Amino acid sequence: MVQDKDESKKGSPIGQFTVSGDGVKGIKCKDENSGVSHSNPDLKSDVSIVWTKPSQFSQDSVIIRATVVYEYSRGDHVKITHKL
Repeated sequence: MVQDKDESKKGSPIGQFTVSGDGVKGIKCKDENSGVSHSNPDLKSDVSIVWTKPSQFSQDSVIIRATVVYEYSRGDHVKITHKL
């Protein structure tokens, strides 16, 4: 799962993801396509997504959080701060 976060608003999703390719889909966390998840159980070696910030977003960075699952009970949480 991938989601953007506005930490100044208690971690609220703020943008929209554009998803392409097989095995992934946009999900509604706050608004449509405000998150990304898998759409089938097949293993994925890579996933490509594009994040679009809202026009009223004035921060100079965004936090992107992802969870990568290797097995049902094993995975990693990733937090990336991206400068805009």
